[in-house]
Amino acid sequence: MNSVQLVGSFDNWEMKHGMSYDHITSMWFTTKDLVKGKYTYKYVINGKIWKINEEENVEKDKAGNLNNVIIS
Repeated sequence: MNSVQLVGSFDNWEMKHGMSYDHITSMWFTTKDLVKGKYTYKYVINGKIWKINEEENVEKDKAGNLNNVIIS
């Protein structure tokens, strides 16, 4: 995995937010300030593979796509 980006409903799925890799925890991370609400999101791996994290909360959208979800 060379790059991971975060994409979601918090900006209408229009921007890919770059993530950084932490070699100590072996995890990708980013910080995003959110207005209170419910948001769905996915990760984009190497610029082309859209994935969810099965260890985080998930739900299907109206089109039947499975997304991660967070309530802030």
